[in-house]
Amino acid sequence: MMLGPVLSKDTEDYTIPAINIASGDDYFTGLEKRDVLRTPGYPLFLAGVYTVVGESNFAVALLQQIMVLLAGFLAFVVGRRVVGESPALLGAGIFVLNPYMLIFPNFILSEPISILTLSALVLLLMLAMEKGQSCYFLASGLLLGYHILCRPPEQLLPLVMLVSLWMKYRSFKRVFRFFLLLILGVVLVILPWFWYNYSKTGNVGFTPLLGRNLALKVSHHTSVALDLPASVEADSVIEKRGKVWEASNKLMEAGYSRAEVDEVYLQGALRVIKKRPLSFMLWQVQELWEFWRGYDLQGFVGLPRIGHLLVTSGVGLVMLLLFLLGLFRLQVNSSSILVILTIAYFALIVPLAGFGSTRFRFPVEPYIWIYVANGLLLIFSSLRKRLE
Repeated sequence: MMLGPVLSKDTEDYTIPAINIASGDDYFTGLEKRDVLRTPGYPLFLAGVYTVVGESNFAVALLQQIMVLLAGFLAFVVGRRVVGESPALLGAGIFVLNPYMLIFPNFILSEPISILTLSALVLLLMLAMEKGQSCYFLASGLLLGYHILCRPPEQLLPLVMLVSLWMKYRSFKRVFRFFLLLILGVVLVILPWFWYNYSKTGNVGFTPLLGRNLALKVSHHTSVALDLPASVEADSVIEKRGKVWEASNKLMEAGYSRAEVDEVYLQGALRVIKKRPLSFMLWQVQELWEFWRGYDLQGFVGLPRIGHLLVTSGVGLVMLLLFLLGLFRLQVNSSSILVILTIAYFALIVPLAGFGSTRFRFPVEPYIWIYVANGLLLIFSSLRKRLE
């Protein structure tokens, strides 16, 4: 459903560098006063569109609609190999036709392209493991490198692939060789960005958001020492209640930049882990539930907050139960392990980095729906047998 492009508060983080790339200017031009520096994966896509058709976000939204449809098809191909044709077809159909996914691709954000790149990556890795040819693993690494440049929190995904390779080959020599080719492809893609970033800013890595970056700190902006009353209040919240997110909100309300708030976010998280492990565990349970909870409907249908929470929590609970049911009678092989571990990565590791919002599960959304569909079909099959 084409509604035209939707611009959010994050859109300019991508469009400004995209225009710079398309016009041949420095990547960082115009970003001096912005709190967030994005990696160039999605801006490169935007720059390609802008170069061909001009600065048309309508064309971007149209292409993103096509990307989501293509991602649904690729997910069907993957799902057919893992759970069978019927649940794969039903799950992929629910994914591409549910109202939220008809609307969200119109947002000028990196999620739509990351859904497609991850779906293509999972299928390419399955083919690589089936064929056992070096070129497939190198190609998978190149695609993974671009995916990471679109979504830096996915930078530890190679570990998921390492486990899948071991499940397939159980040979140290073959696993080492293929994994090395995978990493080589990743490095070939992200190394130019690291070098460019270092030459311009003196830092090496992905993004300036310390709390949202699992391995490396990169900063076009430098976090500063916080000494205003709001930071003292935030520290008190962390020490007394262990609520890092509440402390971060107080700083945002006081006017601190997102880079500064993320500095507090990470340092506060480390202190909570050390001093209040139970609070940290409860925090992660909340983040994990945010991952499973239903879509953000409040802004679309005008639900009051309490109604929104009740509806989305109910949807999330049903999805989670059907997903778990869909794991039964699953044939365990390298392909199914790859899909399940990829979903687990987004459900566990990504929220640990501070991404609890439902939209951050979008790259694995097609596969979640495929397992939900498998759970539904298992229920229908069981009921039909009882009735017979």
